Amino acid sequence: MKSARSESHGNVDFARKFCTIIIGTIGCTIMLGIAMAIPIAMIVIGVLFKNDCKAEYYIPIYLIVAGSFGILKTLSSLLQRCMNKNKENAEEENAKTNPFDSTLNCFLFAWFIAGNVWIYRTYNHWSPDPTVSNYCHPMLYYFAFWVTTATYIMMGAICCCTCCLGIGIAIFGRRGRP
Repeated sequence: MKSARSESHGNVDFARKFCTIIIGTIGCTIMLGIAMAIPIAMIVIGVLFKNDCKAEYYIPIYLIVAGSFGILKTLSSLLQRCMNKNKENAEEENAKTNPFDSTLNCFLFAWFIAGNVWIYRTYNHWSPDPTVSNYCHPMLYYFAFWVTTATYIMMGAICCCTCCLGIGIAIFGRRGRP
């Protein structure tokens, strides 16, 4: 950390080097495990309850497809990092996006929007009673709802943390300067 600070050419460069160090640590491995657990859970719950949501047939399909492509995205990113690990310009190579990742990101974004429509329009319009026409298994619906809602919560938290980090760098970066 000290070498990153001493070798930096300003606060922005230090923030970039700091993030690179954090991403390359064991914490990244733990986050990768968590990142894989959620898509796997999406696939499992989607498959288990595939025919248990008459209120919105696409909710379990959304979970299965989003989970499958989420795993594909994670593995693709990991593979790209591993391939570039021993190269001299690995940092620059990892920053580049390949057409496959771009296409995958576009699909995942569009699928996420579609899932939002299916999940949120069913909100308050489903029943846990299997005998009615708007039945949806509670575990399926609540899992899909909270996975989707947690995405928005995480995006909000990341925005807040990024703003706080930027403010902190701006305030504390001026201390050593006249």
